[in-house]
Amino acid sequence: EIFRYLFYRVIKKAEFALQKVQLQELTEKGMVFDRFAVAYGN
Repeated sequence: EIFRYLFYRVIKKAEFALQKVQLQELTEKGMVFDRFAVAYGN
């Protein structure tokens, strides 16, 4: 039972880490897109 709990904790941490990485990638892409928008807008 404790193994199942530890396994669950590890999976949750991994999912959280993946979500953080995906968010960072999205913000980076968003910033690049904003730069293009500003460059073409002006």
